[in-house]
Amino acid sequence: MKHIKPPAPKRRFVYIIIAVTLLVLVVWGLTQRTKLTPSAPSLPQTTYRAGQIPAGGKKLLYLTGPSSAQSQAFLAPLAWDVYWDFLCNETASPGYFNVTILDENGSESTQARPITAQGISGFGDQKYTMAHSETVTLRVASNCHWHLTAKSAS
Repeated sequence: MKHIKPPAPKRRFVYIIIAVTLLVLVVWGLTQRTKLTPSAPSLPQTTYRAGQIPAGGKKLLYLTGPSSAQSQAFLAPLAWDVYWDFLCNETASPGYFNVTILDENGSESTQARPITAQGISGFGDQKYTMAHSETVTLRVASNCHWHLTAKSAS
């Protein structure tokens, strides 16, 4: 039987250096890969949580539906908020929820930006500050079940 000698101490040191270097490179490569991986888009900051409308303010409008709808016209004050949520549990696939604010002529309001959301579900609140009170209608386009409440700002 052949006797195999252990590596000489100098060689053992070289093997350890190579192993440590490879380990450092692998760990560094993994951290760089993590930095390059795109993260999920950040959600807009919101104070609203689905189903929990904040107290205060006067309720201007409440709508709910399983699909698209349009509200009755109402007078939007200088400061008002829209609280919304949607859930696409029927199809279990991503859907959409869009709210367009229409002025009294039926055109998209120049004072209020639309709400746009996509996904299996979502919720949020949109604050509006108007230059002047305006009669508006909310047009909801969605393929999911949704709730929407408009309130004057507290």
